[in-house]
Amino acid sequence: MTRSRNIQVRPERPDDHPAVFELNLRTFQRPTEAQLVERLRPVVKPLVSLVAMADQQLVGHILFTPAQIDGSHQRLAMGIGPMAVHPERQRQGIGSRLLQVGIDACRIAAIELLFVVGEPAFYQRFGFRLAEPLGLRFHHDTSPHPLLVTAIRPAMLGGLRGVVQYPPMAALRQAPTAS
Repeated sequence: MTRSRNIQVRPERPDDHPAVFELNLRTFQRPTEAQLVERLRPVVKPLVSLVAMADQQLVGHILFTPAQIDGSHQRLAMGIGPMAVHPERQRQGIGSRLLQVGIDACRIAAIELLFVVGEPAFYQRFGFRLAEPLGLRFHHDTSPHPLLVTAIRPAMLGGLRGVVQYPPMAALRQAPTAS
């Protein structure tokens, strides 16, 4: 497939919510990620939620939510996920574009660290590296993918150790479930 040149990435709007829900259902072929996004929107702040549009169709979505290291609020960190690209539009650079625009938005918002549980070969192109050798591990260890981290400000990784949690579970527990 060819790379699409007419992809616009913009902040998600309320009228995008149904299309984002359907995109996550279609991409992941299960409701888990779609329901997670629905539950997070009303209770987790700050939230960076971006959509990719092509020919007036929503073809991609990425979500960034606050992350904590052992409950510490000393570092401003965000966790990435889920990220969804329409199955027929994958491998066209849409996910890369969403990720780069999201990283830039986090940089502008003075976020210091970004975490993701994902495929190292993809995320390492954006400066992510394995978190475990740095003394950081994810609060869930059931994913087939490792926890990765990048420092928007490189000095921010020094001396960090602990368990990474995102989004803050207390906020998620009080979130309403999607119908």
